Amino acid sequence: MEEEDANVDVRGKVGLETRLFFEEPAYAGQKEHNASVSGEGNLFVPVGGGYNGITFSIFGREDSADPNRSHIDIRELNYLHVASDWELRAGLGKTFWGVTEGQHLVDIVNQSDLVENIDGEDKLGQPMIHLTLLQFPDYGVVNVFALPGFRERTFPGEKGRLRFPLVVDDSLTEYEATNGDRHTDLAVRWSHTIDVYDIGISHFWGTSRDPVLTPASFEQPNPTAAPQPTALAPYYPIINQTGVDLQASLEGWLLKMEVISREGAIEYQTLPNGDIEYLDERYTALVGGFEYTLYGILDSSKDLGLIMEWNFDDRHKNAPTTFQNDVLFGTRWVFNDIDSSEILFGIVQDMDYGSTTLSLEANTRLSPHVTIEVEGRGFVSIDDRDVNAKAFEKDSFVQASLEYHF
Repeated sequence: MEEEDANVDVRGKVGLETRLFFEEPAYAGQKEHNASVSGEGNLFVPVGGGYNGITFSIFGREDSADPNRSHIDIRELNYLHVASDWELRAGLGKTFWGVTEGQHLVDIVNQSDLVENIDGEDKLGQPMIHLTLLQFPDYGVVNVFALPGFRERTFPGEKGRLRFPLVVDDSLTEYEATNGDRHTDLAVRWSHTIDVYDIGISHFWGTSRDPVLTPASFEQPNPTAAPQPTALAPYYPIINQTGVDLQASLEGWLLKMEVISREGAIEYQTLPNGDIEYLDERYTALVGGFEYTLYGILDSSKDLGLIMEWNFDDRHKNAPTTFQNDVLFGTRWVFNDIDSSEILFGIVQDMDYGSTTLSLEANTRLSPHVTIEVEGRGFVSIDDRDVNAKAFEKDSFVQASLEYHF
């Protein structure tokens, strides 16, 4: 018992965050700044010897402005069994697929916790049975997932910034699956390293993590006016998605690509009587590019990475994303110091509309237990036709986070 207790791993962090917006809000009830406190705890308890054990991870935030951003989520609560040539994880878990910088098209298992950040990289815990097959290492690794139960995407509330003109009302959520959020999804991924190439091929069948947002809750402003929507209703269709991710390491070059083909009721049209009809469509999207690293730049210990990626969606201007035809240019400064200091800066240029967005992420360690991170986003030169980016035109911001790790 003492030996097991010695291997119990407890980690966590608490943080303070403040976010300042550069422009007055677009919608009533929003604020020009907000502050929040957050906490995260991680626990691993060995069970039965070896690498078997229980993992528990919980995250919570209390936000001063948006009640929707004040939330608690169990990111992980699962049992892991490790055998010689297979592993099994059951419970709430997280898994990540992807290699590119600007977006992760193939990363589909976990739902995005969008109230945390609009980049979609924060994820909710997903109920899963995850089997990893290692029997033939010379031919790659196979991961098989059964995903019983569905997590809805989180969205900012009426008082939150970085939201659409109409608030997403989760009380209006609908599913294509007859059993709603109790549908069991399936996913499989094969991955392998061949020489300098890391390859992943995946397939997912089940409820889409990306909802189709349709106008809802119509009200008539006056007796002579046409009814107007006051909210957006999420609809989660059943989809099939095949994905490929590829990364090649060639000296200072990292060549990266992700491509997906998705089929399902991912489009809609409004019928003459006002009803919504969902349409089965298939589309392809890809992101590909490179990161080239200049090591020891200017005879220093610092490395400079130069990033370029092209994002494309063959739905073109009908795509419900800002990445329908966009090029990302970025730089990554890695200081290689004891404080793990790093600065990542990016510019995304929309090739259809001419819109430009900026992003900045910088972090360093102030002491062995304290870190600081600065993040900023700028929405500049947004074309009126670029409706997906137009929603955030007044939401350029800078935020600072101070965290204590234990």
